[in-house]
Amino acid sequence: MLNQLPILTKQHLRDHFAALHTVGEFPHTYENTSGGSTGQPVVLTQDANYSSWSNATQGYYFREFLGVEMNDVRNIWLWGSERDLPRRGNGRASNRHLQVFWRNQTLLNTFHATTDERWLDYIDFIARHRPYYVAGYAGSLYQMAKVARRHNVRLYRPRFVYSAAETLRDFMREEVESQFNAKVFDYYGSREVGAIAGECRSGRRHVFTMNNVVTVLPDEHGSGSGTSPPEGRILITNLHNRVFPLIRYEIGDTGAMGADSATCPCGSRLPILAKLTGRVSDHFVRRNGALVHGEYFTHLFYFRPWVESFRVDQLAYDHIRVRVAPSGQVDEDDVAEITSKIRAAMDDGCNVEWQYVDQIETSPQGKHLYTRSYVSPG
Repeated sequence: MLNQLPILTKQHLRDHFAALHTVGEFPHTYENTSGGSTGQPVVLTQDANYSSWSNATQGYYFREFLGVEMNDVRNIWLWGSERDLPRRGNGRASNRHLQVFWRNQTLLNTFHATTDERWLDYIDFIARHRPYYVAGYAGSLYQMAKVARRHNVRLYRPRFVYSAAETLRDFMREEVESQFNAKVFDYYGSREVGAIAGECRSGRRHVFTMNNVVTVLPDEHGSGSGTSPPEGRILITNLHNRVFPLIRYEIGDTGAMGADSATCPCGSRLPILAKLTGRVSDHFVRRNGALVHGEYFTHLFYFRPWVESFRVDQLAYDHIRVRVAPSGQVDEDDVAEITSKIRAAMDDGCNVEWQYVDQIETSPQGKHLYTRSYVSPG
């Protein structure tokens, strides 16, 4: 039984890279790395069999759940990972739109989209090219929607919007669906194990059991204790990477498995991932070991017109740093209210440090991180 095997962590991959390789020769192997959103990326080896299954599973999701062949229609991606962007002659990715015509695909480099002017340029590009669907990082889709609202620009309406690579939070979904006037479908995958789960038209994430086995290790003492279904750390067993097997791999996310998939109105019998609550590092740690969902802190910034973007970091049990890029005059009453609510969740004596900056930096892959804890859950 899988649950009798030990948990494989990112630190194991770093410390025992050579020992985790399967003995033997495998054709078409290559090295890949995790996204690195939890800190230092991990390196692993993948083979052609893994790549074929991962791509086929993503194609299955588009065909069976979204009703279209992924690359048979025009599509535009708001992407930011330099490794995925086509290269120009000097070996560097272009800062503007990059087109891969053989895939009916255009990649817009959001890594360098730091001004409203650039976002408005991308909005115009999408309107002129009229894609069947728009895809991208959740944070990039959200940023485009915010710019459209701020400048009273009407976004082109695609058949659907495909969100990937980041946690799609409720406030982000609401804004993206409102501005694009289209349904958002959330896709869950990673560079280490490929396609994991995808959202159906009934709003439920189905686990792709043909590619990975997904289990949840309930957190007996933290934020998931006492919840139904129980939340905890997500463990992934990939079924196809023979050269570097990942078995009960702790991917760094938290969530909860759902009820019987036979009840899903979409008709799919694939298991349901009922919750995907973010990265382990999104959860803040109280001194007594209890966890506080990062979502608690993001909710504190909803409907604050003067907040353009923000990030909340836990530097120590009693030290929270809040960084805000304001879009206007700072509302000191809001600051006092947010500070009070942070202390209520963490500790009355918690030091809440505020910093005001011109821009909130993204990860090396261009992702927007809203919360991050540097304190180990112990």
